[in-house]
Amino acid sequence: MSRKSARLIRTIKEWVSVLSAFELLAIRAFLLIMLYASSCDIEGSRAVDAITGLTLFKSIADAGKTIAEIAKGVNNHETKQQLNAIYDNLMDLKQQAARLEDENRELKEKLRLASKPMPTPNIRCLGSKTVFLREGLNGSGWYEDSSKNSTNVAGAKVCFKNHSSDETLKTVAEPYDVRASLTFLDGAGQQIGTGISEACWTGDLRQINFGVENAHCVVVLLMFGPEFVCPYLRRTHAHWGEGILTDEFKFDAMPKTIVIRLLEDNSLLLPPCYFDVAMSDGELALKQRST
Repeated sequence: MSRKSARLIRTIKEWVSVLSAFELLAIRAFLLIMLYASSCDIEGSRAVDAITGLTLFKSIADAGKTIAEIAKGVNNHETKQQLNAIYDNLMDLKQQAARLEDENRELKEKLRLASKPMPTPNIRCLGSKTVFLREGLNGSGWYEDSSKNSTNVAGAKVCFKNHSSDETLKTVAEPYDVRASLTFLDGAGQQIGTGISEACWTGDLRQINFGVENAHCVVVLLMFGPEFVCPYLRRTHAHWGEGILTDEFKFDAMPKTIVIRLLEDNSLLLPPCYFDVAMSDGELALKQRST
């Protein structure tokens, strides 16, 4: 064997030794990064540094190209098989590194969304108003009507508005299918009846959505002569599906306090609003308590 051939064989053996060590280090580094990435959660954690992932990917790709070039010039069958095996393993690592980078990108997006505060509604109570109301045809809702009509009923409504934010570029959420729950208290602060889970909004019977700068009003009390009632929504079921009708809750005496809660998906949209009820010159008068 010539000295030139001997030197070539020694060089190849050294390459195999070095590359085998690199292979172990690459696998170990990859597993450590995967372990670190899998331990990251959305709350309070961070994603793997993008430079680390790209560096690993590039190192594996460059090493694979080098091994492929060396393998082309090697005649020893066994050495060539070893180099090809290392090359295959590195290509597997390259694919795994690429997948890791994709997962890392997805994790970063989740972290970005998690760090961005979710928009919330900005609903505020506008107060109460004594009005005249009329019932729609076939119990299809209650409408404000100031005309002098014997069918109109004196009552009280409380209005709410979803205000835009005073902060620049702050998004305000728009609650959908909002319902108003009413609780009635007597002079001793005791609850009257079981309350109303779904009060009537003024206007047509419809789903109430609070778009930004939209306002809606709840009918909280009606006065039929000496009698006090509160309309509410009653859901009925028939063979064609669910229907909605209005019904009335009748009081033995005028309630002293009305508590209003606005809910979306059973979650409060703002703190409960308390209104004290009284009569002033024969008319209803509601006064909101300060919180």
